[in-house]
Amino acid sequence: SIRTLSHSAIAISNTFGITTGMFLMGYGLVEIPRLLLRKADVNLQLQRSQQNVAELSSALGEAHQALAHATLIVQTTANTMPRRHPLRWAMDIIDREAAELVPMRLASDNMLFEDMGEDVDYDFDDEEGLASLRRRLKGSITVYLRTKYQYQAAVLRAFKYEDIVENIKRLHQGSRWRFRAVGSSPGGTVMAEACERAAFLWKCVLRKPLLQVSAALLAVFSAAVVLAESTVWFKYFAETATLSVFSHILAAVRESHQVAVQIVVMLPLMYMCLCTYFSLFKLGKFKFFSLTAHSSDAFSLLLSGALVCRYSAPMCYNFMSLLPVVEENGRQTVFDK
Repeated sequence: SIRTLSHSAIAISNTFGITTGMFLMGYGLVEIPRLLLRKADVNLQLQRSQQNVAELSSALGEAHQALAHATLIVQTTANTMPRRHPLRWAMDIIDREAAELVPMRLASDNMLFEDMGEDVDYDFDDEEGLASLRRRLKGSITVYLRTKYQYQAAVLRAFKYEDIVENIKRLHQGSRWRFRAVGSSPGGTVMAEACERAAFLWKCVLRKPLLQVSAALLAVFSAAVVLAESTVWFKYFAETATLSVFSHILAAVRESHQVAVQIVVMLPLMYMCLCTYFSLFKLGKFKFFSLTAHSSDAFSLLLSGALVCRYSAPMCYNFMSLLPVVEENGRQTVFDK
């Protein structure tokens, strides 16, 4: 029946979400504490940032070349297509989009266009060819803008870690506790000096131990999640003790204020979802989709939103299975119903 088919589809969907969500969460449980621990080492971060700048510089050159190639095809096709061509209106739309979206500096790079002019295919005079040309142009613009923003962010990140390393060296040499960027002059006002001292205290003194402590706490949190997940089947045996730390904490505070219960439930669930989504968005490195500030395309935004919604219910159901204390009250959650 339709009702049975609906229940079967829900069960299959939840099984898929929980199974793949476990793999994603497992990676995040290990990688997030490691990421914080690596961020505490500014020398390592400076080295990684410099390597990232070199890689993105090469990628930006390739993206620039691809966009220039697509722009040259659009300009040449627009100039050679007759005005009375039945698809001239479509070519005008593509030409207008190229003029509006392509950066002006790239659009005026005539020397680059002349160098690649002999290798360009201009056979885009049918409907399928124009659709392919427009898709190629938009894809090239998206990749170029995304790579450009990533390159700029990587350069700024390298400068930031370079400033931190230089100020730490001055600290070991007995210099005053005032944070200064490389090549900048010291502030002359009392407010500027206070800001420099506060920046030095955070970036050069407190940042490293706080990140290390945070990494240790999250590692303990990850161990608690792994213990609860690996012993989730214990609840089916009445004589077996519950090894879920979260279940014991919830049992201890459930008789107290309701706010404490909400916090106890919210924190581990939030961390588990964070680990899952962290791994999920890492998949962008495999070019399925990519989220970049100010440069994400519509497909990446829609796919990311759909995946977040797709894994929300299975992750909540998995978290509820880690809390046997909820079932001891005889209450049914919406997942059980």
